[in-house]
Amino acid sequence: AANECSLASEDLMDVMGIQYYEKGGDQSIGTYGTNVAMAIANFVVMIQLYRLVPPTLPSKKKYAKYLTITAYLLEGTSSMMAGYYHWEHVTTDHPDGERFWRYTMLVLVASGVCRGLALSALMDSLLWSNVIRKATMVGYMILAVNIIQSDLPFLITGIAAGVVPPFIQTCMVLLMRYNDKFKHANETLNASKRTGVVGLLAIFSGAAIFAHGLKHCATSCPETCPFFPPNFNHNAVFHVFQVAAIVALGASNRFLLTSLEQAHVAMTKLAEGNTVTDKAKAKTS
Repeated sequence: AANECSLASEDLMDVMGIQYYEKGGDQSIGTYGTNVAMAIANFVVMIQLYRLVPPTLPSKKKYAKYLTITAYLLEGTSSMMAGYYHWEHVTTDHPDGERFWRYTMLVLVASGVCRGLALSALMDSLLWSNVIRKATMVGYMILAVNIIQSDLPFLITGIAAGVVPPFIQTCMVLLMRYNDKFKHANETLNASKRTGVVGLLAIFSGAAIFAHGLKHCATSCPETCPFFPPNFNHNAVFHVFQVAAIVALGASNRFLLTSLEQAHVAMTKLAEGNTVTDKAKAKTS
């Protein structure tokens, strides 16, 4: 009960005058504020990728670029929606709160679909692109149906949309390092690999901190919360790590597209050189 809490009532009010977990959910300023930071990070990465112009890439690779841009747009939109949910729907007992959260998760799933399809295009003629494409469509369709029909935990949606695609992409980059097609792009592939690993580590570190703080912070009396409630709790810390992951994975995507461009240019020049050599041999013979 509230009267058993050793914290004074003023210690449970954040800077916006909202009592910590007053409505049974996290409405602290740190949480929805860092949701906005996640959205901004996604939009900045989206703009940076849009400004990257790989002029000679085949159409499928350009298709992958615009799918990736769309994924960041959708993830940023999902983050803004999540921030609004924490700020408004949790605090006011909004009758449509649950429905709004499901819409938020559906937008996040849509970003996962774009990432999966982008991967299948990038992996075209390299790995199992058709398998990735079909698994993406079937898997995310099942996920969307479950979100609509039931209260699917955020953990499952977050892993499917935010963890699986970058994990597969990082593994793909590791394999590309051993493919002769990409020997002219080793430096940018290494950069893509390093930033991809950093992004994944940020995701997993944030998730571990979130899990550790959940039972201590997700309560109306956060006496043992190791962070800074009522303004900044486990959710906010998790979001900060997510911002770092978004930036790192965005850089990884940029390096990957650049390496594909470099490899394509090198292979084109090699093919042109071979053609000239063959013609010269034909003339001398």
